[in-house]
Amino acid sequence: MAVQPLLPFDAEPVPPSPPPAAARPASPAPAPSVPAPPSSFEASRLIDELKRLAADHPLDEKILLSPSLLAGHQSVERLARAGGLVLNLRVETLRTLAHAVAGPAIAREGARLLSRAQALALIEQACAENLDDASYFGALRDRPGFHRAIQHAFDEVRAAGLTAGAIPAGAFSDPRKPRELRRILESYESALRLGKWVDRAEVLRRATELASPAPKSPLFLLPEGLDLSTAERGFLDRLAGEGVISVPTDAPETWAKRAREARVFRAAGEENEIRAVFREILAAGIPFDQAEILHTDPATYPALTFELAAEHGVPCTFAGGVAAAFTRPGRAALAYLRWIGNGFEADVLREALASGVLAFPKGMSRVGPLAAARELRRAGGTGVSPRSPPREPSCRGLCRSPPPPPRWTWARSPAARATSSGSSRE
Repeated sequence: MAVQPLLPFDAEPVPPSPPPAAARPASPAPAPSVPAPPSSFEASRLIDELKRLAADHPLDEKILLSPSLLAGHQSVERLARAGGLVLNLRVETLRTLAHAVAGPAIAREGARLLSRAQALALIEQACAENLDDASYFGALRDRPGFHRAIQHAFDEVRAAGLTAGAIPAGAFSDPRKPRELRRILESYESALRLGKWVDRAEVLRRATELASPAPKSPLFLLPEGLDLSTAERGFLDRLAGEGVISVPTDAPETWAKRAREARVFRAAGEENEIRAVFREILAAGIPFDQAEILHTDPATYPALTFELAAEHGVPCTFAGGVAAAFTRPGRAALAYLRWIGNGFEADVLREALASGVLAFPKGMSRVGPLAAARELRRAGGTGVSPRSPPREPSCRGLCRSPPPPPRWTWARSPAARATSSGSSRE
């Protein structure tokens, strides 16, 4: 990170202009300054260069390489707002390009692509099988950060085409360390072979082997600030050949000049900080699709922003995604799992129906979820037992067609069971 000794709001004030000469007639008072319209953007070197390249190659196919599709589409949108041509310009990442090259061959083999979360689970399993308290990594074997570090290291090793036996023992001070890394990598690779899975590193390696420049290869626009690994750079060189154009970007140390209008304010609590940001956007008349909020704590600010935006009807998107608990399918899945985990309690199912999280498929029921929740409350059920079929007459008639032979029963409350047993004896 570049050293920044002077903050933009700490800059020395600009000295006032000297008064006009007495011989000159007094000019009328200047009109109050009008702020620039919200659609005007500050000059960005990346956007300026993209605008120039689009004008120089209007009909050529151009691929803008980006760390993520979201960031790339935002750059293209800003280019369009700045008056640049976006004809024949599309956004790709190195991962999507690798999938496009190696995907057909992987599909013909019947292999399945492994997600990052699934690969991390396999690495956790390999660590649990090969590490114990006496191991070199024994104290770290249960920490998620250790598993992610191992995953990153294995991605680099596998993307370079190296195997577990290629890990040099002489590069480590403790001989236990390379032995344990070899065993973990061997277990991980064995799990990949048994499951016919392909991870991201293998996709990149295969794509590098299969890639070759096309006769009419598109222009690959590579921003200077995009960090590529050695394996990614090798894949790009084989795919693009001489068609890579380096696009200059703003240097990190120039942020003070570009943020000279920045202001600092305080707020009591994270929620008030988000409210203050919303007020600033509204007061400045900036459209919401032209505003971006940067935050620090990913566990606090996205959730607060989502709740406030939903409360006031502010449309927004999140670079890191939205938590499953904030979506209706996610809440339905969590309610279903909670219902199973609590022993099939009727209260959990009733709450999910009453809140609208769960609903019947169209045409299955004559009543809605709220009516079904009321029937469950009137039934007085507290849970279910897999021992005998249901005998609740108040829950009959909810479905249009007779249900199949049931296998579950409502376990009524003790008071309801005592009433039923007394009635049967009478």
